[in-house]
Amino acid sequence: MWRDNKSNECEALTGMTLSAVSCFAAGAGLMYLLDPARGRARRAMIRDKTVSTVGETGTGLRRTGQYLRDSSRGLVAETRARFRHEVASDYKVGARVRSNFGRLVSHPKAVWVTVVDGNVTLCGEVLATEHAAMTEPFAVGAHAVAKARMDKDSVALVVGCGPVGLAVIAALKAQGHGPVIAADFSPRRRAAAERLGADVVLDPATESPHDRWEALGVPKARAAQQMMRMMGKSFGRPVVFECVGAPGVLQGLIEAAPAGAQIVVAGVCMETDRIEPSIAITKEIELTFVFGYSPEEFAATLHQIAEGVIDVSNLVTGRVGLDGVAQAFRDLGDPEAHVKVLVEPGR
Repeated sequence: MWRDNKSNECEALTGMTLSAVSCFAAGAGLMYLLDPARGRARRAMIRDKTVSTVGETGTGLRRTGQYLRDSSRGLVAETRARFRHEVASDYKVGARVRSNFGRLVSHPKAVWVTVVDGNVTLCGEVLATEHAAMTEPFAVGAHAVAKARMDKDSVALVVGCGPVGLAVIAALKAQGHGPVIAADFSPRRRAAAERLGADVVLDPATESPHDRWEALGVPKARAAQQMMRMMGKSFGRPVVFECVGAPGVLQGLIEAAPAGAQIVVAGVCMETDRIEPSIAITKEIELTFVFGYSPEEFAATLHQIAEGVIDVSNLVTGRVGLDGVAQAFRDLGDPEAHVKVLVEPGR
């Protein structure tokens, strides 16, 4: 091959440049590693990083190998299972059915599973739609009771036996609390409170529910409470559930409740209200405002309804389609007309 002199000169110049750069880089590297002050630390750092990189590479290769081995074994096992017929025991079949209940049934504890010779039988009560629909309002009551600081001797007063008040009564009795006093002007709502287990049901138009504290072992005045403690006696903590949500109700409860009582406000007052804090302070009244419920409380309430701990069978007093919703709200304004109205879209 023939090349002119200019090409040869360019190649020679390029080679000399690369050689100079290589020598410069090598010199700089040696100066970096052999520096009298920091050379030892730099050499140690490079050695450690090299060892670490090699170790990580080895670990990654081992993990990859393990993954491939496990995948191969799984594939082999799956292939064998497809071509091998294995009869599962009745116990194993029952366990498999039970394990899938949580995704298919809202109340799995109410359903029994029986397996005989591979034949599965499910038995138990099916939760009616109208009963399941009561879970949400009754979970509100469960949340209110969860926020109340009840003790084993506590006496509870539920003021207002509408949907929220009935839910609170049901939650109190489901958890074994009592005695429970229920107060409402409506005969129909008082009857519903009695069916849900309220121990004392009264009409506040004829009798103040606060007159029952003393008879149930709870002194109202602070002096009487201190006297009982001095005599070595004890009494349950009074807890009042405000389930009306109307202006003036909370102030009335602060004035009438026993000293040291807790007032759990579950009724939603949609108007401006007024209270006198000085009365609550001198009586050391504790105010607790509650709202909604937690997922755990919803699930627990659903199970209690499914298992019959909370009986909601007589609470749905009306059914309407979508075109009857407006009238249902008007009807619910009369406490004697309905307790709960179920909306059935396909009706």
